Amino acid sequence: IKGIKEPGVDRLHRGILEELNNLKYLYENINVETMNEFVDLLDKSHTVYVVGSRLSYTFAYYLGWSLTKIRKGVHILKGSDSTSMDMLTNAHPNSLVILMAASRYPNELIKLSKMIRRSSHTLLTMTDSNISPVMQFADLSLVVPARSIPFIGNVSGMLAVIQFIVQELANKKGENLVKYQKQLEQVYLENDILFNLEPI
Repeated sequence: IKGIKEPGVDRLHRGILEELNNLKYLYENINVETMNEFVDLLDKSHTVYVVGSRLSYTFAYYLGWSLTKIRKGVHILKGSDSTSMDMLTNAHPNSLVILMAASRYPNELIKLSKMIRRSSHTLLTMTDSNISPVMQFADLSLVVPARSIPFIGNVSGMLAVIQFIVQELANKKGENLVKYQKQLEQVYLENDILFNLEPI
């Protein structure tokens, strides 16, 4: 990206340029076919668990929360909590588990991915590098590539991929999504969950 190494560029603008550089690299290198496979599995699976730990829990929560707006049977688990193993052991047979992993790859996620591999569940991993240790246990892996990974991780690339997956799944739902979202909105309204402007 032009200007990223020019002298006098402040930290904010350099950081933005680095993110743009990463997004450009993502645009050129992401495996769209694998993303579409994720969407198909999310559409067909009865129950979905989204798991993350430390930094990757941010992405797991965002993906899981977004999925609850377009389908039922979505659960968000914190991989650093050992009860996530209990939850997955007792989960509906043949559930879909999406494990989010970002460098430096917490050991609890590696242990969890091993356990899931031995179960009847389907394990998808979304990670930031081809050297991610959880990939070896996955049925399908999606690498969200970045030209550089800062010490707090590549945030914009992961979020862009999550948005694509959620939007594609929403498109597949069609009229069923409209009905589902009306039900959600009714619950929000009846229980005063979200702020609403009073009619004048």
